Amino acid sequence: MISKERAVELVESQLARERRTWAGPFRELAVCDAEEHAVGWLVFWNSAEYARTRDVRDSLVGQRPYLVDRHDSSIHHVPATTWMAENCEELYLQRIKGHPK
Repeated sequence: MISKERAVELVESQLARERRTWAGPFRELAVCDAEEHAVGWLVFWNSAEYARTRDVRDSLVGQRPYLVDRHDSSIHHVPATTWMAENCEELYLQRIKGHPK
């Protein structure tokens, strides 16, 4: 089982890798929160300014949380509409892990 701290480390590394592929100026990114779920950790990120201030004017628009699987540490983008759904864990198991409906 993966710890919250390890899930955050994995997402921070993922953000750093993705950031290197972006063109032009960009803001520093940071993990803002992590929530434990049955299938793993939902890790939320935003601009470092927002993580520091929690001022909506510093917030990025359109970022999606990552799900870090508790069993294999794999990292998955989660569409914003999916993580807010009541059945988000069921959808993950079906779509990503191939479990039957």
